Amino acid sequence: MGSTLHGIDHVALRCFDSSATERFYGGLLGLPVVERVGGKSELWDDRAWRLTGFQLPSGQLLDFFEIEGTPRPPSQGYLDTVQHVAIGVRTREDLELWRKKLEASDCPVLEEQSHAAGRHSYYFADPNGYYLELTWRPNQ
Repeated sequence: MGSTLHGIDHVALRCFDSSATERFYGGLLGLPVVERVGGKSELWDDRAWRLTGFQLPSGQLLDFFEIEGTPRPPSQGYLDTVQHVAIGVRTREDLELWRKKLEASDCPVLEEQSHAAGRHSYYFADPNGYYLELTWRPNQ
């Protein structure tokens, strides 16, 4: 029997500054906020938490949890780049427009890669220290 899994519904990530995260994902990347909730959780030592959810045009969500009093973990250097979120664009022209938009903001492109089968990507970091990849695949 094959898998009945349909696809990724959402990715949940820690957040260290909800305002900066909203400026980045909502303002710079243009993703709408579709959820803002908060509360306290016994599972998280009764700490206050806040969730901000952004929706990609494809329907998937990027959810960011800010949990009161939790420190940002130290950088792991190059290992920080292994765990990343890759977001596809429709055309190579779209990818180049995003590169220009990122370079015009305070979010520089940190790396550019040409991959197998013609795929091309730009990598950059969000305010929480997560590495993001914008990628284009020909014939998709």
